[in-house]
Amino acid sequence: MGFFSPGASTKRYLGIWFSVSTEAVSWVANRDRPVNDKSGALVVSDTGRLVLLDGSGQATWSSNSISTSPVEAQLLNSGNLVVRNRGSMTILWQSFYYPSNALVAGMKMGKDFWNGAEW
Repeated sequence: MGFFSPGASTKRYLGIWFSVSTEAVSWVANRDRPVNDKSGALVVSDTGRLVLLDGSGQATWSSNSISTSPVEAQLLNSGNLVVRNRGSMTILWQSFYYPSNALVAGMKMGKDFWNGAEW
């Protein structure tokens, strides 16, 4: 997981890829709003969201997770980035719900009838 620039582009994206190939990106946070300089930070907000900030502190992407309890973010061995309440196994948000062009073992495609998420 980290920042990358595709090809000769100077635009930067936050993504997850496996060490075998940086070209097989399994998830990209800010695919519609790249960071235009060499800055950028991923933070956890007070409301339980992952937020990607550019160099001026402006949000370029955020997860749709909301929590009034403290949360934690963890990159699992499967390549899934999850947000959950601290000390809980209940997932509030996960990157596997928002795949890019590469599918990874363990990803599911379809609809989650519990929370309405479609992927």
